[in-house]
Amino acid sequence: MDSISDQPDYSSLRSNVSFLGRLLGETIAAAEGPPLLELIERIRRLSRRRAKARPTRTRPCSAFCATSRTGSWCRWRVPSASS
Repeated sequence: MDSISDQPDYSSLRSNVSFLGRLLGETIAAAEGPPLLELIERIRRLSRRRAKARPTRTRPCSAFCATSRTGSWCRWRVPSASS
């Protein structure tokens, strides 16, 4: 841990994840071609943008909580039975 902020230093982990992502991209491009890699990257960008735009967890997810004993909360907006 960093003595100044008492937060763990994840720089090594981030570096490893970045390396593995680049390696995976190179492998996909070599095996299936750049068009498939670009499609995958587009989906990834759109997914990240969508995840950032979602509201924070504000209510229990009725679809999950109806069967869950933990009463977990989620970010998904599940339509109610009346809608």
